[in-house]
Amino acid sequence: MLKNNSSVGLGFVAGLATGWILSLLVIKDNRKMYINAKTELMKKLTSVKGMLNNLDKQKYTAAVTQIVDKFKESGQLTTKQLEKLKNYLLDDYQEIKKQLSSPSNNNTKQMKVS
Repeated sequence: MLKNNSSVGLGFVAGLATGWILSLLVIKDNRKMYINAKTELMKKLTSVKGMLNNLDKQKYTAAVTQIVDKFKESGQLTTKQLEKLKNYLLDDYQEIKKQLSSPSNNNTKQMKVS
């Protein structure tokens, strides 16, 4: 009986370790996806003439929707991941608006993406 309990315990520990490693990989992939999407969003916002001075929540939301739709078309993300991505980008509105309105940040290479 002791042998069976130790096998179950060892299986539990192995499963826990595997789950933890896989979750770290998913977090890393999600972070890359977010950074890529935010970079594309920043490029889009800076490429539209007049957008920098007149960025409001409605225009920002429309740009975010376009970026998320682009990721949706790629088929690499699940519906749940797309929803999270959209929410993360929408939550960044104030930060991005501040970065874009700063006179020292006239090109996307200088903008903070992380």
